[in-house]
Amino acid sequence: MADSRTPISHSQRATLRRYYQTATPKPTQSELRAWFQSRFGYNISQSIVSRSLSNSFAYLDVSNASDSEFRTRNCQWPWLETLLTDWLQEVEAGSCKVTNKTIGQKAKKLWVQSDESQGLATPKFSHGWVIKFRRRYEMRLQSLLKQDHTILTPNHSSVGSSASPSYGSSASIANQALISFWPQREASTATSLANNASLDTETNALATPTISSDHFIHLVQHNSYRGLMSNKDLIFASSLILKASPLTAPIKQFATKICGGLTVIHPLDGLPIPDSLYPTELQINCAHTGIINMFPFPKFRDNLIEKGVNFVPEEMCRDLFGDIFPDYVTPTPDAHECTLQMRDVLAALPSLEENDSGTDDSEDQDDYTAGRKCMINWGDPWNVESWEVTPGFVKRWSWALEGCDDLIQASNKWRASRNERLITTMARYAEAHLNPNGPGDARPTAIQIIKDEGVQGKLAGKVVVVTGTSAGIGIEIARAMSLTGAKLLLTARDLKKAKTALDGILAPGQVELVKMDNNSLSSVRAAAEEILQKSNNQVNILINNAGIMALPKLSLTEDGFEKQFGVDHLSHFLLFQLLKPALLANASPEFSSRVVSVSSSAHHVASINESGNYNFEKTEYNDWVAYGQAKTANIYMANEIERRYGSQGLHATSVHPGIAASTGLMQHVDPAVVAEMSKDEGLYKKMKTAEQGAATTVWAAIGKEWENKGGEYLAECAKTTRGNDNHEIAGVGYAGHAYDPEAEARLWKDSLVMVGLTDDQ
Repeated sequence: MADSRTPISHSQRATLRRYYQTATPKPTQSELRAWFQSRFGYNISQSIVSRSLSNSFAYLDVSNASDSEFRTRNCQWPWLETLLTDWLQEVEAGSCKVTNKTIGQKAKKLWVQSDESQGLATPKFSHGWVIKFRRRYEMRLQSLLKQDHTILTPNHSSVGSSASPSYGSSASIANQALISFWPQREASTATSLANNASLDTETNALATPTISSDHFIHLVQHNSYRGLMSNKDLIFASSLILKASPLTAPIKQFATKICGGLTVIHPLDGLPIPDSLYPTELQINCAHTGIINMFPFPKFRDNLIEKGVNFVPEEMCRDLFGDIFPDYVTPTPDAHECTLQMRDVLAALPSLEENDSGTDDSEDQDDYTAGRKCMINWGDPWNVESWEVTPGFVKRWSWALEGCDDLIQASNKWRASRNERLITTMARYAEAHLNPNGPGDARPTAIQIIKDEGVQGKLAGKVVVVTGTSAGIGIEIARAMSLTGAKLLLTARDLKKAKTALDGILAPGQVELVKMDNNSLSSVRAAAEEILQKSNNQVNILINNAGIMALPKLSLTEDGFEKQFGVDHLSHFLLFQLLKPALLANASPEFSSRVVSVSSSAHHVASINESGNYNFEKTEYNDWVAYGQAKTANIYMANEIERRYGSQGLHATSVHPGIAASTGLMQHVDPAVVAEMSKDEGLYKKMKTAEQGAATTVWAAIGKEWENKGGEYLAECAKTTRGNDNHEIAGVGYAGHAYDPEAEARLWKDSLVMVGLTDDQ
C-alpha cells in the first residue's frame, strides 16, 4: 500500500473533488480519505485532501450580487463615462485641447443634468478620478482603432500586419522577425527588438533558426508577456475587475500586478471589448486569479477556473514568461491585499536545475519548439489565430487545453508553415489511461462518462437503440444510457438471458427489449419494424454493439455469409439502412443523430477482402483474419455514413472498447491462448471491466465532443492517431487501412447487394 505522503495525480484530485461536490451529505475529511483508499488503493493525508479541495472552497459564487455591488467607488457610473466619452471625442475632433480640470468640470455638469443623479449628493470629481477616466478613454480609442500590436511578422515590410500562411501550408517563413509589444501611448519608450539584427529570427523550410534556441525562448517569453499585458489593458478599459471578497473592495493598482488575489470581472455595457476577451459566465460569477482574464481563449479560461484543482498561476507565469517573471511581479505598496506573496511563491517553484532553458527534455527536440513550455504570439494578442502553444506547454497544461480546438488549430497552422509536426491535446481521460493497472483501476466507467458529460436525465424524449445487450459491455452500455432519461430499445437474441442481465433497469415504455438475432437478416428486418413501431418512427442514437469473435472454423449465417462478417457487419448495416429514415428525420441542429459502430483494435489484422471473397471463397479461412475483416468493416461503415449523411445531421464514429475481462466474447478463442494471455502481466494491466469497456462507446454516443461531427475511430475515450501496424490487438491507434474512401465505397455497395437493397444515397 502506498504511503500517505504519496502525491496524487490531477485526475485523482479531480475525481476527489467531484465526489465531494456531488456527495450528500457532505463527507468529512476522514470519510474522504476512506473513500479515496477504497477507490485508488492507497491512503492520503488530511493535508492532501485539504489542498485538493481548496479551489472548491475558494471559488465563491457571486451570481446573485447586484449590479450596484460591482460599481464601487473607484470605478462607478459607467453611464456617466459614456456621456463624457462622447463629449470628449467631439471636442478633440475639433482639434481643441482639453485639460483635466475641464474634464472634471464637464463630468460634474453632466452629473447634475442627469436623471440618475437625482436625490444623490454631487460627488467631487477629483484629479485622480479624471486621470483614471482619461486612461480608460485613451485605451478605448486604441481598441477601436486597433492600434495595439504584438507581432512576429512574416517580413519586415509588413510590420503591423497579422497576416499568416494558410493552414497546412508548407511555405517557409523567410524572414521572421520578432517585434516586442508596447502600447501606442508609450511608443516613445518602447524597445523594438527588430531593430537589433542579432535578435532577428530567420526560418528556412526546415525551421532552422539563425540565433540560439535559448535566445529565442527569451524573446518569445518577453513577447508573450507584452501581449497578455495588452489584453489586460483592453479588459481594464471596458470592465470592472474586483476582489471577490468583499465585493465592495476594488483591487488597487491592478495594472501593476499579474497574479493578485481572487477576483471577479464585470463587463460594462456599451464599451468595446474583443469577443475573445469578453468574460464568460464563470469569470463573472466565480472568483479566480486575475491573469486568467488575459487569455483570449474562453474555453481555456473556463478550464482554469472550473478544473483548476490546486492551480498555481505563478507556475504558469514561469512557463510563459521564464526568468523575466520575478522582475515584473515585485510586490506593490498594496501587496498585503494578495493572498500569497511573490517572494513566498518563488521559493516553492519547481526546480529548473535539470534544464534552465524553459524546455521539457521528455519531448522530442528535433522540432524547434517541441519541448518549450510556452505560448508564442505572432499577431494581435486578442486574436486566437495569432497564438501558438508548444508541445511542451500542451503536455504540462493538457487539462487546461481540453476543448480548446481553436487554439490547437491556430497552433498547427503556424507549425505547418514551418514544416513542424502537428500537435494534439491530451484528452480528458488521457492521464487515467497512461499507466493502466488492470480491471477496476482509475480508468473511467460508462456511468462516470454519463456523469462527467452532465446528461443524467437530460435526454428525455430521445430514443436510443442498442444491439447485443444480453452480455458483456452491451449490458453496461444499456445501464449507463438508462441514466440519461432516454427511451431505450435494447436488442438481444436470447430475451430470457437479457431480462436476467438487465434486471433493475427494464421499464415498460421506457427501457424495453426487442428480439433480434444478428445471425439472420429476416430477424433484423422484424426487429427494425418493431423498433419503429415502439418508438413511433423516432430514433436518435443507434449503437451497433453486438458481435462474435475468432470462430475457429468457417461458419455461415442463415443467409450464407461468413459468420463474423455477417453478424458483426452485415446485420448492423441492414439495421442502419432500415432505421436511417428515422435517424435522418429526427436530426436537428440542436441534437444531431448518431451511429456508434463498435469495432476493435483487431482491425489491424486485416482489411476487407476483395469483392467476391468476403466469405473466403478464394482464400483459406483464418479466424483472426475473418475477425479483422469484420472489425475493419465496422470502421468503414461509420466512415461512409459520415461521408454520405454528415451534412444532413447524421454522424457516425467507430470505437475500440478495449479488452474487457469476462464478457463472453472470447468463448471461441483457443483455451491455450487464453491461458497464455492471463499470464501476461502487461496485457492484464490493459484489461478492463465491462463497465470500463463500455465507456468509449457511451462517450461516442452522448459526448459533447461529437455533436455535429464524426468519421473518427475512437479509443480510451479519445480520438486516436495512426498506430504502428504491427497487428498488436491491445493497441489503441488505427491501422493504415482504416481510412480508405475507395474501399469504404466498395464495401457499401457490395453490402447493399448482399442485404438485398439498392443505393439511395
